[in-house]
Amino acid sequence: MSYKNWPIIWKVVSLLLLLGAVSLGGAYYATLQFSVIDDINEVIIVGPAAAATNNARAGRFVMAAQSAIYQNIVATTEEGNRAATRDREAAIAGFDEQMAIERKAVPSHADKIDAITRQFRSALTGACGDVIRVANESTTAEGNAKAAALMEKDCKPALADTIKSIAVLTDSLMTERDRLNAEANVVVQSSTRTTLGVIAGAIIGIVVLAVFLVRSGVVAPVRESLVTMAALGRGELAVPITGTSRGDEVGAIAKSLETLRGQLQEAENQRQAQKEREATERQLIVRREALAKEFVERMQDLAAGFAKSSGEVADAAKNLSATAEETSRQAQSVAAAAEEAATNVQTVAASSEEMAASVREITGQVGHSAKVADTAFTEAEASNARIGA
Repeated sequence: MSYKNWPIIWKVVSLLLLLGAVSLGGAYYATLQFSVIDDINEVIIVGPAAAATNNARAGRFVMAAQSAIYQNIVATTEEGNRAATRDREAAIAGFDEQMAIERKAVPSHADKIDAITRQFRSALTGACGDVIRVANESTTAEGNAKAAALMEKDCKPALADTIKSIAVLTDSLMTERDRLNAEANVVVQSSTRTTLGVIAGAIIGIVVLAVFLVRSGVVAPVRESLVTMAALGRGELAVPITGTSRGDEVGAIAKSLETLRGQLQEAENQRQAQKEREATERQLIVRREALAKEFVERMQDLAAGFAKSSGEVADAAKNLSATAEETSRQAQSVAAAAEEAATNVQTVAASSEEMAASVREITGQVGHSAKVADTAFTEAEASNARIGA
C-alpha cells in the first residue's frame, strides 16, 4: 500500500518512527565512537601511562640498588654486607619485574626498555661491580673509603646515566600518552560533531520530508477538497473531484464529495425538469389565455354582429308587420270595394266571390305573418338581451 493511502495517524506515526530511528542511529553511532574512545583510553591506561608508571618504579629500584650499594659500602660487619646484598638483589629483581611489565605494556618501546635493562646490568657488573667487590672484601674504614671513592667515580655516574635513560623513556611514554590523549580528544570532538551534525541534519531532513509529505499528502488534497466544496456550494457541479482513489481520510472526503455532487446533480436535473415543466405550463397558460382572449373577442364580435342582425331582423319584422297591417287595410278596402262591385255588378258576382275569398285568405295569411313578425321581434329582442348579458 502506497504512502498516500495510509491513514493520517500512520503517516504521522511513521515520521515519528523515522525520527526515532535516526535518533537511535545517532545514539548507536555515538556509542560506537565512545567504544573507540574507551579503547584509546584503555590503550593509554594499560600502555604508555602504565609503562610510565612502571618506568618510574624501575627508576626507584635503580635508586634502591644504588642505596643498597651505599649500604654495602658503609657496612662494617659481614651481616651488614649480607643485608646490603639482599637489598641490592631485591632492587634488581624489582627493576627486572617492572621492566618486564613495561615491555608488555608498550611493545613498541621494547628496544628502549631492553637497552635500559642492559645499561643497568652493565652498570652493576661493570662500574658498580668493582665497588661491590671492594665493599664486600673489606669492612675496615680504609676499604670502605676506597669503595666510596670508586662509587663516586664510576658506579654513581653509571647509575645516573641509567636514571637519565629511564627519564628519557618516561618522557617518550608521556609524549605517546599525550598523543593518544590528543587522538582521543579528536575522536571525541569528531564524534560529537558528527553525531550532532548527523542527528541535526537527519532531523532537518525529516522535518523537510514531513512538511513535504504533509503538504502534498494531506494539506494540498484537503485544500482541493475545500475548493471543490466551495465550487459545489456555488452550483459548479462540473468541477472535477480528485483523490477518490486514495485509501486515507482524504480519499473518504473525496468519495463523500463525489456522492454529494451526484446528489446535487440529480437535484439540479430535477430542478431543470421542473423548470422546463413550469415553462411549458406557462406557455400553455399564455396560449390558453390568448385563445380565450381571441375566443372572447370573437364571441364579442359575433354577439355584436348577432345583436346588430337581431336589430335588423326586429326592424324588418316591424316593417313587415306594418306592411301586413297596411295590406290588411288595403285588402279590407278591396273587399269592401269588391262587395260594392258585387252589389252593383251581378255579372261578376262569382268572380267577386272568388276574389273575396282570396282576399280573405290573403288577409288571414297577412295576419299570420304579422303574428310571426311580432314573435320574431320578441325573440330577437330576447336574444339581443341575452347576447348583451
